[in-house]
Amino acid sequence: MKLTQSNIAKLKSSKADEIFFDDELKRFGVRLRDGGSRKYIVQYRLGGNTRRHTIGSTETLTLGEARKKARKALVAVDEGKDPAAEKESNRAAAALTFATVMRDYLEQCEASLKPKTLVGYRGDLERLWKPLHKLALSAVNRAVVAAQLRVIAKG
Repeated sequence: MKLTQSNIAKLKSSKADEIFFDDELKRFGVRLRDGGSRKYIVQYRLGGNTRRHTIGSTETLTLGEARKKARKALVAVDEGKDPAAEKESNRAAAALTFATVMRDYLEQCEASLKPKTLVGYRGDLERLWKPLHKLALSAVNRAVVAAQLRVIAKG
């Protein structure tokens, strides 16, 4: 079916989960779910497995924007990349913050450090490095650490 903005609004599904593929761009379509959600998706095969990558909601993206994103995703697939896996790993990386790793580190140190040393480490990490606590660990690089060290040195 040729997907148009008006066709997408009129789509109705007789199943709990149904995908309507576009005639113009192969492997690109709109997925309708029982709860009423409508999402643009790309379906592809990688390593013998069929995968689906959600591009976005039909409410927030226009058909033209979704097609552009779908083309980028399909080019990535043709190059051997997996857009769905990259999206999942980016979400996981964003959830891993400096504060989370700091807490894990301090827990590991409890067994091997003297209590007074642990209190010092904890105080320094919680007070001096507080501006980094909410950052995703992937965003903490040499430049960020160097900037914070300059702030600490001035302190």
